[in-house]
Amino acid sequence: TATWNIEFEQQQLTGTIGYDPETGIPREAFFSTRAKAGTLLDGLLYDAGVLLSLALQYGTPATALAKSVARLEDGNPASPVGELIDVIVKEVETANQSNSQGAADADVQAEEDQAKEGAWELFTG
Repeated sequence: TATWNIEFEQQQLTGTIGYDPETGIPREAFFSTRAKAGTLLDGLLYDAGVLLSLALQYGTPATALAKSVARLEDGNPASPVGELIDVIVKEVETANQSNSQGAADADVQAEEDQAKEGAWELFTG
């Protein structure tokens, strides 16, 4: 696991990313330090971590998540969830740079195939 401090609208949050030990691909992400307990923001950040982790475990590419979350006009994330997803994207890009390009392309194809299978399994049980 790896942890990052994320400041969003003057709130200090801590995001944690867990990696698949065999592939090194991020498979879970959550906010280990959230907003004040019992607040709406705290609940939303908790739920976002659950949903983000499920998406990663079912093979959704981090870049697809990054393209899907709300963004400000300047391209920056509109929420702390987007901030954490951007960290995941950077982690995946760094890992891919350490591989050869052929291996990185194979990883992307494998993730896309796994995402399709995972989505089908999610809806068919």
